[in-house]
Amino acid sequence: MGMDDDILRVIKDQDERIDALRRGEMPKRSLDAEGLTWEKMLRELPPEIRNARITLEDIATPEEIAANTRECRRMRENYKHLYRLDGYDYAAAGIVGTIAALLDFFLVTKVDVKTGNVCAGKMKSGVEKLWDKILPASTARKLEKANPVCFDISVNTMGLNPKTHRFQSLGHDPIMGFLFGVKDQMCGELTVIDGSGRLIVQKVSGAVEKNFLEAFITEVGHLLSDVNAMSPGGKTLSVPAPFMPLLQMIQAGCYEYKGKTYTIGDLSKKMYRDGYNFNHFVGMCVPVLFNNIMIRLYVALREMFSDNYEGKNKKDMLLLVTSSILFAENAGKVVVTKNPFAINYAAWTDMAKHTMKGLKYVCVDRPSEIGYVQKQLDDEWEKIYEMALEAQKVITF
Repeated sequence: MGMDDDILRVIKDQDERIDALRRGEMPKRSLDAEGLTWEKMLRELPPEIRNARITLEDIATPEEIAANTRECRRMRENYKHLYRLDGYDYAAAGIVGTIAALLDFFLVTKVDVKTGNVCAGKMKSGVEKLWDKILPASTARKLEKANPVCFDISVNTMGLNPKTHRFQSLGHDPIMGFLFGVKDQMCGELTVIDGSGRLIVQKVSGAVEKNFLEAFITEVGHLLSDVNAMSPGGKTLSVPAPFMPLLQMIQAGCYEYKGKTYTIGDLSKKMYRDGYNFNHFVGMCVPVLFNNIMIRLYVALREMFSDNYEGKNKKDMLLLVTSSILFAENAGKVVVTKNPFAINYAAWTDMAKHTMKGLKYVCVDRPSEIGYVQKQLDDEWEKIYEMALEAQKVITF
């Protein structure tokens, strides 16, 4: 006997009461429970009942108790289907996360096990080759001439040089550039972080101030011209990875890199010169994108072919599992090699994002099991109460 049978039994009982009221066999009594409290109901009971120790077995038959137990068990099973990961979920997340970790280990960076040296791997070189096809050197030179910017100064008294000026000038950042680069063009200024980690803003002599639309279009064209830029020595420098230039402002710490010690700010600049740039960042994003695409595909297939599967409630937890596997692999590689170049910046930020979303889901969005069951019971009681009120209207009519 399920909950639907219980409801039918209540309805049948209520019909019998209605018939009794119509025959005058029962006193007419309002079914409106508004303002009725548990304490008030207890006071209305005879003393011998009010003071007695009554258990569930005293007021319900064994069949009713068994039916209630089965119904609660069914609700708990529904809760698991809705909010908890099952074996297939963990298996899929484990496989996807492991493949992403292998992509990071073998393709994003290249590790010399003997020396511990780490450099950019095949992902970065593949991105550079793709840029060469999309934007050949001749096209890049035309874009650079057609989109001159006032912040593209490679030599001055603030420590700028041809190899690092794109890293120091915030207008060259692929994200912050649309704030600082556009602002610099509109005001005829240069915003840089100098060799001491200070944020410097200064006027550029002879700069032509532009309106917002002109500055925005020029910013896009100039970034595209620099995305595969070459150093005077023929080395691809590109623009920096998003937000990485801000690390120059942290002139603290003492970290070893290639036999020398650097502050965080100087280390970030040295890593940029060694190839930790936007093209390398795109390569770092490949394992992260793989995780996100494959988990969304898995969830879509489970919702399509499985009954009672709510992927919306589980997607964030699955992504937390896959990003944790990728993060663990990358962190292990950094610890073993003791080389900060091995850090997958994209994987670490993705891990932080999904950790926050996972914590929000577990602590705020997902109801507790007992809360879910209680909500289902409350909803059923609300239905019974509404049916009782409808029955009262019939009697009154």
